[in-house]
Amino acid sequence: MSAPDIAQFALYGESPQESDPRFIHLEALEARSRPSNWTIRPHLHRDLHQIFLVVAGAGDISLDAERHSLSAPLMVLAPAGVVHAFTWPPGSDGYVLTLGDDVFRAATAEHPELAALFDRAAWLEIPDPAEARRMGEDLARFMREAVWRGPSCDAALQGHLLLALVGVRRMLDAAGRQGQVGLDGAARLVAAFRGLIEQRFRSPATIGDYAAALNVTEKSLRNACRRVLGQSPLQQLRRRRALEAQRLLTYSSMTVSEVGYALGFDDPAYFSRAFRADVGQSPADFRRMRGRIRASRP
Repeated sequence: MSAPDIAQFALYGESPQESDPRFIHLEALEARSRPSNWTIRPHLHRDLHQIFLVVAGAGDISLDAERHSLSAPLMVLAPAGVVHAFTWPPGSDGYVLTLGDDVFRAATAEHPELAALFDRAAWLEIPDPAEARRMGEDLARFMREAVWRGPSCDAALQGHLLLALVGVRRMLDAAGRQGQVGLDGAARLVAAFRGLIEQRFRSPATIGDYAAALNVTEKSLRNACRRVLGQSPLQQLRRRRALEAQRLLTYSSMTVSEVGYALGFDDPAYFSRAFRADVGQSPADFRRMRGRIRASRP
């Protein structure tokens, strides 16, 4: 199957334009599998990583060129950019955790032992069914918290997410990562580029600077990003800067000019134009709107 033939989704069946690097979603396995006759056709996600926990049933798993038949309890990790497909027997039970790359990087920033979870795709049959059930119970509580949206919900969700990632890491280590699919050259380059963006997006570094730091040509970096993400390197960099600008405008007392300077813009007017192009409104309008939203919350 050639790259243009591979469907790209936010969540399965949804337009990739809806994808958000801050996105986090947890649902029952059957939520999308049952309406699709328990068959999820080959597809990929540009910016979303997924963890599948199946506590009852089985599955025929495809991760890039790898094909395997597994029995529950089982787990599958599908990093962003990896083509994956599944066939589950009717009635299979489990959970699908989907998180944006930005959410994952933020959650693991102080936990380097977790930061490599999505360096490659992986699958395993979980050797201890009781451990799989416990993780399923943890994810069920995670899902109830997300739906309930009670007091201090964001803090609770962060805690649940870290707990889930630790559980995945422990299961992978205990099983010796039974199955792993290394990312191909383009996906590895894009992963390295994203990591470098996290280190340097506040600087005025150009895409040429990023390519040089990665020891590739700008053309190679551009081709890899287009193939894996459907976007240019500059779009990725601009989106990360826009996300940080939105955070600073929402949660800090910095002026618009100070936010621009903090993100490597020498000219406040240019920062405002770039922000409007990426977000759809001026920094000042964005801050006023966010202020009204926060003030209206109970």
